[in-house]
Amino acid sequence: MRQMLYLLVGLLVVGAVVAGGLGLILPRRIVRPLLTVQEGAQQIGAGHLDHVIHVETGDEIQDLAESFNEMAASLESSQAELEQWARELEARVEERTGELAEVSAQMRQRATRLEASAEIARAIASVRDLDLLLPQVTHLISERFGWYHVGIFMVDEAWKYAVLRAANSAGGQRMLARGHSLRIGETGIVGHVTQ
Repeated sequence: MRQMLYLLVGLLVVGAVVAGGLGLILPRRIVRPLLTVQEGAQQIGAGHLDHVIHVETGDEIQDLAESFNEMAASLESSQAELEQWARELEARVEERTGELAEVSAQMRQRATRLEASAEIARAIASVRDLDLLLPQVTHLISERFGWYHVGIFMVDEAWKYAVLRAANSAGGQRMLARGHSLRIGETGIVGHVTQ
């Protein structure tokens, strides 16, 4: 019986040593790596996608850590792509907005010019005397289109000269007083246009 008791005590001592050894090994081998994976997952979940989980256990815990690392790298890559797409989209929106603003300005300018043209057409329709009409038209064109000088040339009876008949500017008035004319087909843009 004593032998049995010694055997039992011996087994208990060996069991206690094994249990104590496991108590030391398990935290280092299982619990610590799991805590490292948990902390790493929390970092990744908080948006720190460049965080790398370092676990080298050679088992499923290491596989899990590597899976988290791959997932984080994939998410970081996807996030970078999305940010690039967002920048490109924003640039396109700015470009389109600029184009729309330009088209809008052009449309307003066209509308203003059409209004001015209609006003000039009404003036032409209402005045029958050419000597009164032409100066009025040069002033309206200058005023509505914002041009400094407007001159109206008419072709003479022989179809040889374009003769200045009305002008709005002081320089144009001096030319008018001198009887300014340009030979058709030879002198300046007026001469070529009247050809």
